[in-house]
Amino acid sequence: MSLDDDLSRKLAHAEFSLQEMKTIGTGTPGHATAIETHFSSAMTSLRSIVQYIAKHAVDWTRLDRWVQSLPAEDQQAWTALRDIRNEDIHNAPVIPHRVRRGGHFGNYFGPDYFGNHFGGEVVHQVTVANATSLEVIEFAERCLALMRRLIAEYRSL
Repeated sequence: MSLDDDLSRKLAHAEFSLQEMKTIGTGTPGHATAIETHFSSAMTSLRSIVQYIAKHAVDWTRLDRWVQSLPAEDQQAWTALRDIRNEDIHNAPVIPHRVRRGGHFGNYFGPDYFGNHFGGEVVHQVTVANATSLEVIEFAERCLALMRRLIAEYRSL
């Protein structure tokens, strides 16, 4: 298989995991384990894209220059992706936690205290090293878009 085939395969793995996270209901039995599993899988697949490109096509210096050319939000996502994947693989599991976003009290009482009586939605978040909380689906979508861009541009770096 070619590098492009390998990159497409990892991209497809991440897309599948993201789609699975989107379809899992927060109240279904086993949802927390399913979200954790698919989030870990997506992060690992997305990070593999970077590793494959660095090993087979572009040296780290040129990749670092490309990252520096990205908007600040994408640079933060790049760093968070690396940190989350490294933490999950090398140190301890990165476990998404449920929080209530929006509604009358926000997450003041947690996602289960009053049920859905005061509105808002329950989402899963992870906290990265700098104590920033990231909503897992939004973060996976941003990282997926970033890796699509990298795949489209890596030959010209």
